[in-house]
Amino acid sequence: MKTALLLLSLLPIAAFAKDPFEGTWKARVDSFKTTGAPDVFELKDGTFTCKSCAPPYSIKADGTLQKTPENAYRDHASFKITGPSSADWSVQKDGKPIANISFSVSADGKVLTQKATNYVGATPAHFTGTEIRTAPGAPGSHAIAGSWQNNGLTDVSVTALTTVIAATPNGLKYSSNGTSVDAKFDGKEYPTMGDPGHTMVTLKRINDHEIEETDRSDGKVTDIVHWKAASDGKTINFVDDDKLHNTTTTFIDDRVQ
Repeated sequence: MKTALLLLSLLPIAAFAKDPFEGTWKARVDSFKTTGAPDVFELKDGTFTCKSCAPPYSIKADGTLQKTPENAYRDHASFKITGPSSADWSVQKDGKPIANISFSVSADGKVLTQKATNYVGATPAHFTGTEIRTAPGAPGSHAIAGSWQNNGLTDVSVTALTTVIAATPNGLKYSSNGTSVDAKFDGKEYPTMGDPGHTMVTLKRINDHEIEETDRSDGKVTDIVHWKAASDGKTINFVDDDKLHNTTTTFIDDRVQ
């Protein structure tokens, strides 16, 4: 018994420490910041074009559901002008709704407010955010036309903010609003369960407090996400490099349990 206790005492303390990523986490709404390429929309002569979408596409702005170039989360979309400074945009995949967005532009034309419902998950999640105009639309365009830089979120459903993370042998399992990933740090791809985009995830452990996540759809890298847990175990900082849209989003999760 003494020999066994001695051997245990020689093992590194880290072997018994809880993984710093384990727990229940809630993202701070006011921590979301996106930089990089702006959203670019054209809306003129009854046609809506999303130039910043991946891939870009154009549809009639008459509210009817129309086929679009396909990606992981879209094969059909509709766009409807609801006023001189407002419109509704809906996206579907495989006959199921993915997102609905209501746009409104401020009276001075400088701020675009988006109120969105995201259906990716077990429960529809609601988001409200704003964008700042960086370039005008073509002469005679609708108020929504032009280039817009993300200005952060002002309101998000709690279900979309909460993530539960558990350590597994040489890996992590994490879930949020009905989607989940159970991946090992072995360089292999693992599926995102409950995700209509069929995202495949690869995890790499950089050190005890840092992880690199690589997301792929249809074999192409869509995002590289850097996770960094604070030494006090209270927060996780995320940096999401979106390869499809040439943007970088940062946000912070706080431990709630």
